[in-house]
Amino acid sequence: MRMKKEGLADIARKFGVAPSTVSRAIHGNSRISSSLRKEIIKYVSETGYLLPSPRRNTVGLAFSSFGVQGYCPELLLAFRLAVTRYGLRLELIVPESLEQLDFRIYRGIVTFLMSHEELTTLCGRAACPVITVNDPRNMVLSNYSIVSNDVQGIFDAGELLHRAGHSRIAMLICENNMNYNNRNRYAGYEQFCRAKHIPPLFAQSSHREPDIIAAVREVMANGATGLILRCSFNASYLFHKAGIKIPDDLSVVLHCDETPREEDPFFFTVTQDFEQIAESALEIIELLHKGEPPPIQLSLPYRTHAGHSIKTVTRDS
Repeated sequence: MRMKKEGLADIARKFGVAPSTVSRAIHGNSRISSSLRKEIIKYVSETGYLLPSPRRNTVGLAFSSFGVQGYCPELLLAFRLAVTRYGLRLELIVPESLEQLDFRIYRGIVTFLMSHEELTTLCGRAACPVITVNDPRNMVLSNYSIVSNDVQGIFDAGELLHRAGHSRIAMLICENNMNYNNRNRYAGYEQFCRAKHIPPLFAQSSHREPDIIAAVREVMANGATGLILRCSFNASYLFHKAGIKIPDDLSVVLHCDETPREEDPFFFTVTQDFEQIAESALEIIELLHKGEPPPIQLSLPYRTHAGHSIKTVTRDS
């Protein structure tokens, strides 16, 4: 009988179940009722479906097409090193190739920077555990999630300035929108100000250089001697262009996704811990492979990179 190039999603639609249920039935998983398993196996054998090829030693890493920008290369490197330590392989998955999930069974799939629609499609086709990274809006779609704790990250950034004697510490977010992540960052700033009994001095601007410089000058005019700057640009160039001397005129801690770039090693920086993200994702996958229950959600701390952008001052000076 000629085999049709169809996969788990087609079989799942016929039986009204998830693709993962079909995969478990085909591979004899005891969590599936014997009657349903027999029906699925009978249907597969009679129709000649082309079953997925197992990739039990391969971890899929799925991201949107724009995901190669920003911090993604650093995250990719962290995952490549992590899977190597576990003796596994890494395979990239982009939205344009989600159909391949009908014919492949991975050890697990980790996703980041995917839209709600893309992740919905992926979870509907995947026959393995799915772990989202830094995607709290869509964590309900996946089996497991890992998030970097933005609240604690901002608190840690403020703590660096406060320990150096600063009591007028502002925060500037260089994005116009207050999305889920930025609301968490603002919440972290509010918690910090309450804990240290200092008045909040919050500002927000667009990505445009003139707007950012104007916002920085405004918080300085309001008495700020320290600044938590949420950004994704060359801060050294920006302050040099504005004629603001760091840390003489203003002490600054950057809060960003990637580790300090070569042009910005001068700044104290609080960033996501990509190595810990990758290691935690692999630990979840391996626990599931052994049949052990992993945590449903992990919240990971940010990492601090020391620099020279903070000046020690006398409190209230």
